Amino acid sequence: MDKASIVITSSNTPIMMSPTVVHDGTQFIMWYNSGGNIYKRTSIDCYTWSDEVKTTVTGLTSGKYVFHLDVYLSGDGRLEMLAALNTNRLAYGLSLDGGDSWVLE
Repeated sequence: MDKASIVITSSNTPIMMSPTVVHDGTQFIMWYNSGGNIYKRTSIDCYTWSDEVKTTVTGLTSGKYVFHLDVYLSGDGRLEMLAALNTNRLAYGLSLDGGDSWVLE
């Protein structure tokens, strides 16, 4: 297997859309959208990834979900998200627990 061309070969989700990756100083952290949910994986080397974990998202009203996302690690260690919603709107998100849960507004 050519590591440059294949990084993740299995997933329980039907699609991994809009992946975003940051490095927190010790590991790579990836989030992606699948079916309107946000999932998280971690890796030390960017080739071997942990199993996916569904994150918790609060702050969105009924019928709204994240379609595309980008995550930024701020200088003070907070994780911030800019998310395009299925309603053609942008939302700002904040995580204070390493990206396991997000509050969007």
